[in-house]
Amino acid sequence: MRPRHLLPLLASAHANPLPDHAPRPSRTDLAPADPTVTAFPVCGVRGWTRIPGDYSQIMNELPGATLESCLDDCRKNDLCLSVGFAQVYEGCWFYDHYSSGVSLIPDNSSYFEHFDEVCYPAGGGSA
Repeated sequence: MRPRHLLPLLASAHANPLPDHAPRPSRTDLAPADPTVTAFPVCGVRGWTRIPGDYSQIMNELPGATLESCLDDCRKNDLCLSVGFAQVYEGCWFYDHYSSGVSLIPDNSSYFEHFDEVCYPAGGGSA
């Protein structure tokens, strides 16, 4: 059984928080009636997570980060079940729930794509 919340140790020692101007992959102005993703696994859905949610997220920025490196970093920690990835910010958000469990609302205007850590084989890549 996995703990309900990520520990600060999830973020690697070389990780830095994203700049203050970077939008977060979460929004508070979303109506409860907005449709959420319930399928599993979630692989490449752009959108926002509804706040408050019963999950934890850890911001992690790695210069030159790719989707593959983010998924690999997530797989290295038993507490990480999914990631929000924004190529424009070279950033990853690690979640302690699968994407279908964080009230993910599809929105193509979001910079963030959400992926469960099982989407691609380790070191495999998406394309």
